[in-house]
Order: sequence, then C-alpha cells, then structure tokens
Amino acid sequence: MSSREKRRKREPSPESKPTFQSSSPIPSLPYDLVLLCVARVSRLYYPTLSLVSKRFRSLVSSPELYKTRSLFGFTESCIYVCLQTLGVTTDWYTLCLKPNHNINKTLKKTKTGLSGYALARVPAPTRFGSVVAVGSNIYNIAFPHGVSIMDCKSHSGWIEATPSLPVELHSCSASVVDHKI
Repeated sequence: MSSREKRRKREPSPESKPTFQSSSPIPSLPYDLVLLCVARVSRLYYPTLSLVSKRFRSLVSSPELYKTRSLFGFTESCIYVCLQTLGVTTDWYTLCLKPNHNINKTLKKTKTGLSGYALARVPAPTRFGSVVAVGSNIYNIAFPHGVSIMDCKSHSGWIEATPSLPVELHSCSASVVDHKI
C-alpha cells in the first residue's frame, strides 16, 4: 500500500467530520445551540456578556438573537431613559426587570420599599438632538448632522440613517403625527 493510500485511510470522511459554524462564540458548540443558550439569559446581562469577545458582542447585538428570544417567549419589557446633565453629557439607560423577578414579586416588594428593577447603560448616540419614538424605533434628529435610529427590538445601538440633512439646521424640534415624524 502506498503512503498516499495510507494517508487517505487515516483522514476522516467529510460525513464523519463534525460541522461547526466558524462564527460561533464558543467554537466547540454549534452556533444554534449558543444562540438558544444566550437567548435564555436576561437582557440585563448583555452588556457584560458583550465584553467576553467580539463574537459574543456581535451575537448580543444581532437581530437573530432577538428574533429567537421572541419566538420562545423570552422577551422582557423595558423603558428607555435619557438623562442629560446641564446640556453637556447625555446618558442612555434601559429600565429592566431584574433577572429572577416577575411582576407579582416586584409589586409585593415595592410596597416594602424594595424594587425588582435595574438600570442598564445603553450606548448613547454620537450627537444628541430632538428625540421621538415611532413603533419600536427611537429617532434622534441631531442638528446640523443628521438622523440616527435605535431599533429597540434588536438593541443594536444607534445607526446613522442619513449621512447629512440637505440644509444645515440651527435648532430642531420633532413630533409624531399618525406614526410619522
């Protein structure tokens, strides 16, 4: 038997090789399994989880994760809070129910002064202007630079919607009428 035939016999066939997606945050596990595991984790832990690696960061901000959470009923209601101090800095937070709490437990505990809610920091837009919400999106119209959008379903951060507005704005105010800005 030639050395070439020996090598061919030692190599596993393509059918027997395990198939893993290279984009899985944990290389030894299939991507779908990691996706299901992370979908069960409370959103409150996502900022910390995104610090583990670039792959976890992209998984935590992927629309696919939020679709999976929605399909399996792992959704959590939250409120977005914007705090602006003296017009200088703008900090964004989301108010979420703490993990391992439910609404009934929280209502009982708030009577005694304890709260089952926590503030989690959310990335702020690069420039701040007039903010309105339409559906699951928050629109930030920053003068004179343009519009950025946060999709609250995927929580992927602020996305620049337009490179610039056609005219320079000196002040800005926005309202919503019939679900239109």
